[in-house]
Amino acid sequence: MWLGKKIASRQKEAERPVAGTISGEQNGGLLLQSSSEYREVAAAGPYGVKSLPPAGENAVGVVSGEKTFCLGVEIDPKGLQPGELVLFSSGGAKITLTRDGKIQLEGQVFINGAEQ
Repeated sequence: MWLGKKIASRQKEAERPVAGTISGEQNGGLLLQSSSEYREVAAAGPYGVKSLPPAGENAVGVVSGEKTFCLGVEIDPKGLQPGELVLFSSGGAKITLTRDGKIQLEGQVFINGAEQ
């Protein structure tokens, strides 16, 4: 009985969602502040896309065993039409793929190191 309860409680802790705020980075991972502070949180995302969310962003993650993953940050879809995509940085660079097939670039544009 005791052993069964112990195993069941560990399974419940194995994977659970975490919502909180990015409070910084440490040792190449994120710090996620929720009801607890999670350290060295690994960022997860689609293959070929890397990002490091800045402090203050609201994030959602999952605790899986001994590791915690940040699955993403809260987004504001205002100004987007269904099917559109925006890739942006905190410095103001922005690429917008519109649903009518346009590619809009904002910021300084460099191709192979040369400013355009």
